[in-house]
Amino acid sequence: MSEMASLLEKTIEGAFQGDALAYLVSIYKDPTKPDDVRIDAAKAAIRYERAPFAPAEHVVDRDFVPLHERLKAYAARDAAAISKFVR
Repeated sequence: MSEMASLLEKTIEGAFQGDALAYLVSIYKDPTKPDDVRIDAAKAAIRYERAPFAPAEHVVDRDFVPLHERLKAYAARDAAAISKFVR
């Protein structure tokens, strides 16, 4: 396959002298190209330039107490504290 590419590079005048990724990079970095062409080239190249993000780990907080339950507990605590002083 690389022999064929080398042959084509020599045969076709103005043929690109690199691989597909290098070609895409040359397009999206070329400010003379239209933005839509550059964006399409960048979208195609990004898969090979950066590793994909790892899926986020879902962390379950075992100490989580819903707000309405916390408010009830705070109200009961405050009522008990007030009842100590008001008799």
